[in-house]
Amino acid sequence: MLIWFVSVTTFFSIPPSKLAGYILPATPPLAVFIAIMVDRVLTSNKINRFQTWATPVLVLVVGVAFISLPFTARPKNLLYVNITALYSLGAGILIFSVLLIFYYLKQRISYFTLMFSMAIMLCMSVSLGVRILDVQNNANQVSFQKNITANMPIVFYHNYFYDVPFLLNLQKPVYLVDDWENASQDSSSQQLKDGLIFEPERRQYLWSDSILDQKIKSGEALVVLARSNSFNPHYANVQVLHYRNYDVYFFNNIGPVQK
Repeated sequence: MLIWFVSVTTFFSIPPSKLAGYILPATPPLAVFIAIMVDRVLTSNKINRFQTWATPVLVLVVGVAFISLPFTARPKNLLYVNITALYSLGAGILIFSVLLIFYYLKQRISYFTLMFSMAIMLCMSVSLGVRILDVQNNANQVSFQKNITANMPIVFYHNYFYDVPFLLNLQKPVYLVDDWENASQDSSSQQLKDGLIFEPERRQYLWSDSILDQKIKSGEALVVLARSNSFNPHYANVQVLHYRNYDVYFFNNIGPVQK
């Protein structure tokens, strides 16, 4: 089981680009290992100190970590993080953990109740913590949608923003600008380029920088999404909206755009 878990985790950690589902083959041995350990604890008449306090201490450490994060992390990494929510989560974890430990010491709850409650709290805290700290999610970064008309092409500049087409509920593919001749072997650009093997008609959606320049100069209304400060167009007919993970450029748009 250990070899299974380590080999799968190591193998799928090698590629620079990874999907979340890559780790799924490693979960069966991990689940079996956890089940064996839990069964030993539940069927044993003796519970040692490590079995009693390992999980509560881990949960307490997680709570302290959330509270101390604003003081230990680089300020720029927390620029878009809800600090109040981070403090609230950490404080909630500590308060409920202390209460559970108190009731256990007073023999008002069983060992199983303590462990089960701590496990639930640990899972919920990790889930909520990831949601608070996840600044890559663009769910609240698409207010520019109200400035886009039905037939206005949307262009991704040298980066594919995977969640944006879903968040905008787009009914047709976006255009992607990149150096297709020199795309690296393990990148989203190369994956899209390889897709032409199966759908060659989609080549029209893969633009070069020169094609983008021609489209802009022709007066066609375009919306271009680019990583922050990665695109510096020198055109008079452009309006820019700045977001957390990207900048949105409106070319040849009639009227002012609003965020």
